[in-house]
Amino acid sequence: MMGVDTKESTSEELKEDQMKESPDGMLTAGEAAKLLNVHINTVRRWTNKGLLKAYRVGRRHDRRFTQQDIDHFLLTSSSSPRS
Repeated sequence: MMGVDTKESTSEELKEDQMKESPDGMLTAGEAAKLLNVHINTVRRWTNKGLLKAYRVGRRHDRRFTQQDIDHFLLTSSSSPRS
């Protein structure tokens, strides 16, 4: 068996992986949820409340996020409780 890396992914590793997959640098709601360590429905709720900035794309109006907006959210929400 090859060596299996059991350590958890860090935020930096996730950022690098997403930038490889998404040439425009936009993150899906699922990717944002992984970075924020929350359920995808929490990300949706935060965008609906206006707490986290999202861009709507395509016919289905899927949410997309920039890394800068995720970082800004983390900085501004670190002092207030999450709901």
